[in-house]
Amino acid sequence: MQNTDFINDAYTIISLGNDCAVRYYLTMGGLKKSKSLGELSLPFDLSCHPTKSVVKILKNNFNDYFNNLLFKNGIWVNKKYKILYNHDKDCDENSKIKLIARFANRIENFNNIVKNSPYIFFVIKSQAKASEIINLYKVLRQKRNDLPFKLLVLDMDCKIRKEFKEKEIILFSKHHPFPKSSDWWKPEYKDSAQSIQYQNDICKFVENEIKKDFKVNKYNISNLK
Repeated sequence: MQNTDFINDAYTIISLGNDCAVRYYLTMGGLKKSKSLGELSLPFDLSCHPTKSVVKILKNNFNDYFNNLLFKNGIWVNKKYKILYNHDKDCDENSKIKLIARFANRIENFNNIVKNSPYIFFVIKSQAKASEIINLYKVLRQKRNDLPFKLLVLDMDCKIRKEFKEKEIILFSKHHPFPKSSDWWKPEYKDSAQSIQYQNDICKFVENEIKKDFKVNKYNISNLK
């Protein structure tokens, strides 16, 4: 029997990666709860997953997710899917079982929410081609089994050159203020005025999409702890 006790709201926001920017920005912006307020951790929140890998992982329902783990340069990685578990520094080379147990729990949380939440806003930071975003959308439709959702795509490099005919795919296309989009987290950039404004722009985009259908839940939080 599925545990649905955690689904208390009319909608849920789920990060699909590709790194922790989505979880960080939306939590700092008050759109997602922090862990201390009861937010459950999900597999794509605080790790790096390329969009193409997210599509494959969701297609096979995480069935081989733990098959290609390798400890390299101080962190665990998944060679097949090019995943970096860069926030799990407490898992050393002798902690494979600990890492698997942690992410198995996050996967269970993800599957329960995707199956049971009445409405989901999936948010992904992506450099993928438009065709791969459409593949992701198709997989999410299958996962949701006719339950409604939107896929919000943060195109921080302004590389997606087409509008999507699928009305559930919404594109945020505004170039980032960093040397590379993957540099957003570095201390010399993360707290700059330009970075904070960019974070606010993304949060406003997500908030405006939510407002089209719901009253927005806002949380008074200051960090991810």
